[in-house]
Amino acid sequence: MKRPVTLRTLFGGIGVFAGLLYLGSGFMMLTQMILALTTAAADLGVVLTAIFILIPILLALAIFRLTIHRKKITVRTRVFMAILGVLGLFAWAGLLIGPALALIASFLPSKRF
Repeated sequence: MKRPVTLRTLFGGIGVFAGLLYLGSGFMMLTQMILALTTAAADLGVVLTAIFILIPILLALAIFRLTIHRKKITVRTRVFMAILGVLGLFAWAGLLIGPALALIASFLPSKRF
């Protein structure tokens, strides 16, 4: 099986790593919520926490969609990556390293190595 083209670029590699950090922060919040629910009763706050869990996971999926199996990296792709980096900062996703990497990836060259 052939590797995706963009994972051989700096944009793809760093983008996937940023997406994994986003995904990790979402699952970390999910784990914390499950542990809290073992000792406390569920109420309406669980729904709000679930929304806060979904935001980084959805941002991670968007980053994966931008970086994996992308044959050509356009200016539009780079702008979307920068927007996802800024949204990650506001959503507190990726432990601040993920959004920083997403912003850095939006400026990196798309040459293969």
